[in-house]
Amino acid sequence: MSTLKVLQRFAQSIPDPRAAGALTSILNRIIPDSVNNAVTALAGGGQSNATALKIDAAFHNVTTVATAADSIKLPAAVVGELHFVKNSAAASMQVFGSGTDTIDSVATATGVPQAAGDGVLYFCVTNGNYLRIGGVDATEIFTTLTTNTIAGGTTPLAINGQAAAQGGTVAITGGTSSTSANAGGPITVTGGAPGATGVGGAVTVIGGAAVSGAGGAASFAGGAGGLAGAGGGVTITGGLAGATNATGGAILVTAGAGQGTGSGGVVTLTGGASGAGATGNGGAISVVGGAAASTNGTGGASGIRGGVGTGTGTGGAATLTGGASGSGATGNGGATTITAGAALSTNGTGGAVSVTAGAGSGSGNGGSISKTGGAAGATGTGGNAALTGGVGGATSGAGGTAIVSGGAATTSGAGGLSRVIGGAGAAAGAGGAAQLTGGLGGATDAIGGAATVTAGAGQGTAAGGVASIAGGASGSGATGNGGAVSVLAGAATSTNGTGGAATLTGGVGTGSGNGGAITITTGAAGATGVAGAMAISVGAATSGNGSSITITGGNGAGGTNAGGNINLVPGAAVSTGIPGNIQINGVAGIHAAHWHQATNATVPVSGQSNTIFIAMRAYRVISVSIICSSTGTVPTVDVKIETGTTAPGSGTSVLTGVVTFSGTANTLVAGTITGTVANLTLAAGNRISVTWGGTVGTILNASVAVLLAPI
Repeated sequence: MSTLKVLQRFAQSIPDPRAAGALTSILNRIIPDSVNNAVTALAGGGQSNATALKIDAAFHNVTTVATAADSIKLPAAVVGELHFVKNSAAASMQVFGSGTDTIDSVATATGVPQAAGDGVLYFCVTNGNYLRIGGVDATEIFTTLTTNTIAGGTTPLAINGQAAAQGGTVAITGGTSSTSANAGGPITVTGGAPGATGVGGAVTVIGGAAVSGAGGAASFAGGAGGLAGAGGGVTITGGLAGATNATGGAILVTAGAGQGTGSGGVVTLTGGASGAGATGNGGAISVVGGAAASTNGTGGASGIRGGVGTGTGTGGAATLTGGASGSGATGNGGATTITAGAALSTNGTGGAVSVTAGAGSGSGNGGSISKTGGAAGATGTGGNAALTGGVGGATSGAGGTAIVSGGAATTSGAGGLSRVIGGAGAAAGAGGAAQLTGGLGGATDAIGGAATVTAGAGQGTAAGGVASIAGGASGSGATGNGGAVSVLAGAATSTNGTGGAATLTGGVGTGSGNGGAITITTGAAGATGVAGAMAISVGAATSGNGSSITITGGNGAGGTNAGGNINLVPGAAVSTGIPGNIQINGVAGIHAAHWHQATNATVPVSGQSNTIFIAMRAYRVISVSIICSSTGTVPTVDVKIETGTTAPGSGTSVLTGVVTFSGTANTLVAGTITGTVANLTLAAGNRISVTWGGTVGTILNASVAVLLAPI
């Protein structure tokens, strides 16, 4: 029989039942040997209602833990308490102290986990706190641990900060040098060496996972410099490759993935801030592809790429932005420079710089590329946006071409536009000009570079693209004019140089196709305005003869083909308006119909009508004039147009009334032309007649002239 049983029987033999019960209770607490078996942990966990272990049992077997973190609670932590707890269930449980008691000084409401299958001895050496051994490897709080080596077993070696209201920090610090000139001790974290064909062990630094708050940061920081010393660098280097053509280890900096609708974490590379002195510069950021050390190896690429979008999401932007200037009066914003690598070989080509927008898919558009000069301050000029070909070689190499090309279409889509657009003016400022300027000629008699605007060539039976130069539309105000279009040949600045020619040439036709037409059309008028005039003027001479204007129809070629016509077509009128005329030196009319008194003896009779003109094409009457050398009589004349078989004098008058000869000899008299255009128009085959009236008498040297314009 055990000592405990003997003492228990002694206690039970005491006549006073109260004394017997108290002694029995004390004995059970001092020397417990009962078993608390088949314990079920509280479903849902927590301290308040956790399953309480029996105070009079030394051994506790928890057989049911339905869900991880279901809980049990130890008896009150009094010096001498000792409880062995076995978790025989399949899930981890949470063990709490009673009231404000702690376990391993972990916060009361936090408790400690006990894994499935573990047996742990909880014992109290200080009231209010249990210590534990077994089930966890060396779980204890150390103020200071000094050792040369900490080696894990076959299971992972973990160094954990103390669990508390604020999680405990884990600090690994290199040793402090005791000598002024010596360096502090380094810290090296090295993954384990693999087996013969295995992979070396990874090294992972991970911030603490949060339940609902933000995850803990993981930081690498170089040591702070002292006095004038530089701050310690941070170097992350991929592992050295094996000896035989193996690839060096990659370096990845990856922000944390978002959950649900949360965004992925940002990756930021930031140069160090300068000191507070007057001239310190912020630290630069360099992203440099690896140098090739082989005989003909290519240098490693350096890429900045936005993240891939999913579903209807947009791909991530890639932005290179120069730093903002200081707040002083004259500081400039930092430049952004993208420079391809220089060729160092004998005849090597410099590296290309490509800025390519993302390709669209389905019916989506390709991404845009924008080169935009920086916005100006209050009175400054906006920054230039320049595309400049590379400088030619020192001896005779041509400068590099600068090309702005719209994107090529696929299948049946139109090619992308290529535009050069001046900046928009603000308030009353003028819009910025858009210029295409050929390069300056070299110093010694070299020709300036050409500026060519060429529409795209058609394919198959399609027409070539149109090349349009359009002046800008005016503003919407009352008096703004549309912008002019000027095509100016270059001025000669040499002693006797000829100004450059300006040529408009229609495209050459092929096969049976016609040559391209040249059309010059003035602008249409507004509601009450006049359509724009058209002027073709020869440049003024300063000492020599004026130059001619020559308009030449095309020559026929081969067989009996005709030469091309020159067609001058005046503008048509609206309603009762007078159509435009072909004028020479500002005066309309090219042909004149005449009647002249043959001899003084052939005096016409009043009422007599004579045909004086037969139209061989269409004409319009411009004016009628008469003159005579007689002053004794003043007869009248009417001028009429006859059609078909109408007899002379029976047609329609071109005048508002008959015209009367002057009583003064040799005085020209002009008739008044009707405003009805139809009464002035002759078709081919129509005739003009004159009809006499009044007192003819002895009129001498009479003459009638009708000025005509072909239409």
